[in-house]
Amino acid sequence: MQRRTLGKSISVLYRREQRYVNQMLKEYGLGYSDYNFLMYLSANEGCSQKEMSQAMSVDEALTVRVVRKLQKQGYIIRSKAPQNSRRYEIYLTEEGKELIPKLRSCLTSWWDQVTEGMPWEEQEVLIRGMEVLEKQSERLMEEP
Repeated sequence: MQRRTLGKSISVLYRREQRYVNQMLKEYGLGYSDYNFLMYLSANEGCSQKEMSQAMSVDEALTVRVVRKLQKQGYIIRSKAPQNSRRYEIYLTEEGKELIPKLRSCLTSWWDQVTEGMPWEEQEVLIRGMEVLEKQSERLMEEP
């Protein structure tokens, strides 16, 4: 597969996944970005907005917008850290915690359908290859 074809395939899959997730989450008033932040937060409660931005490789302005939206919808809360009054920690509310299994199910459904008929061994090879590309791209981003 040519490199530009690989990039195109990755891009097409990403956009289609976004559209699928957006459709599935419409009833909750959520979109793809919201989904990603909630899933990250479910594994990293008590993190700061800056930590979220760095870990997810997104702009801090996007994080601010998404956090504000999710807070307004009642899925998360921000509270001052006891050890540092300038730091805000972000937590899922009960409503947010109840939503997480539904979000997981949404993406599992997508990937189950996309990989239908693809042997597990091929999926594992693809995942390992993508992990290599992810690490290489991270290294490139760190270089001046």
